[in-house]
Amino acid sequence: MEAASRRGGIRNPCRVAAMGTPGRIRRQPRRPGFPDCGNGCEVLTMRWRTVLYLLIVMGTSTAARAQTLADSSLTGRRIAEIRILGNAKTRSFVFHREMKQRVGDRFDPARAEEDRKRIQNLMLFNRVMVFAHPDSREVVVTVRVTEQWYLIPFPILYINDRDWGKVTYGAGLHHINFRGRAETLTALLKLGYDPSFAFGYHNPWLTGDRTWTGGFETAWHRIRNKHYRDLSVDEHHYTLRGALGRRFGYHTAVRLELGYRSVSLSPAVEGRTLSPGGTDRMPEAALQFEWDRRDLKEYPRSGWLLRGNLQKKGIPGNRIDWSRATADVRGYLPVSGGLTLAARAASTLSRGEIPVYSRVYLGYGERIRGHFYEKYGGENRILGSLALRFPLLGIRYWDMAPEAELSDLRFGVGGGFFADTGMIWNRTESLTHRKLRSGFGAGIHLFLPYHVLVRLESAWDESGRRQWIADLNVDI
Repeated sequence: MEAASRRGGIRNPCRVAAMGTPGRIRRQPRRPGFPDCGNGCEVLTMRWRTVLYLLIVMGTSTAARAQTLADSSLTGRRIAEIRILGNAKTRSFVFHREMKQRVGDRFDPARAEEDRKRIQNLMLFNRVMVFAHPDSREVVVTVRVTEQWYLIPFPILYINDRDWGKVTYGAGLHHINFRGRAETLTALLKLGYDPSFAFGYHNPWLTGDRTWTGGFETAWHRIRNKHYRDLSVDEHHYTLRGALGRRFGYHTAVRLELGYRSVSLSPAVEGRTLSPGGTDRMPEAALQFEWDRRDLKEYPRSGWLLRGNLQKKGIPGNRIDWSRATADVRGYLPVSGGLTLAARAASTLSRGEIPVYSRVYLGYGERIRGHFYEKYGGENRILGSLALRFPLLGIRYWDMAPEAELSDLRFGVGGGFFADTGMIWNRTESLTHRKLRSGFGAGIHLFLPYHVLVRLESAWDESGRRQWIADLNVDI
């Protein structure tokens, strides 16, 4: 293996020539399905070279790619030591609790790659690499990471209804690796037309055995509701919530949330709250289950995800007494040539009298491409999606500066075809195909540093009307 790198890590022999050269695009070993731009790129005209370069610099493909380097002769040797390099801020136990392989185990490159992906799924590092090299008759495993910025301040400024008299402004702070323990801390304050504040904390490992999770959040928000055009009505929302969960192994987790919520209208509007006085106060409880076998959460190529959630609002027998169940199933099947087939089915079913402010929607967090900008609200919702994803340009790494936070910035481009369908309905209505909204299309996926994915898509509805879409994060 090579000598130590600029941050004390083990140098990847596949990128020795590019190490320590800020601004130079670095190559990775070719993977089936990700085109190698070796000699083939030399025959491109200068114009197409420029286009190719810009595409590479604009995106990163975060699809699963092997970055575990080990000689096959090391397989089966006993692991003498596991080293963590590059973690200036992150505690070492954060890595070890994600790794199945331990000191004393027999080295398995496939399991080492799974460990690498679980560390990558923490979303704390620009790049994660695993190396193995011989040590007498044993093997030493080295995990090398490039850390990100963890404390992220952000400004808030927007105009409501295109009216400069309705400006909302403020600031927020987000810490994704508080105390170096992968804890998250979020605070924000907004003033002006829609004032609010929020504060939240989440600890993914509470106790010594690090199988318990916990957190809390509190928030207040005043909304000028557009439903009441003839009245000056403010909605005041206050929430206080705590959570305790447990992780079973590496893929299964359960979580219990308990909280209190208050929603009041000023002045009171008949029929908009369940309580006649214009203020709904209710205890809340939720039980969540998750089984996650995805290889990479930010852009899965293989595995399954099962999520379930049971919510209870109010007290049985009281005026406020309703419940909701949600289910979300996703599957990912790798196909030859780097293709990935992804599918999703999800549902939200409610029971009891649902207040207006707790309806589910299409057109906000969940959307049907082809009807992307339309908004529908109700008490129940079902969704279905299919996608066929493929790589276009493989991952490249870019050093903007010697600092770790600006090193190993990943870029690449992917693409995909998709089809979405779904509907919204109320408990007093019958299910009918007339409520179904569907669409299909294709798009380009630009993968940017810091785990950002930008999707640029063209979609058609059932009548063939086209719309252009720019959105963030993976669709399924």
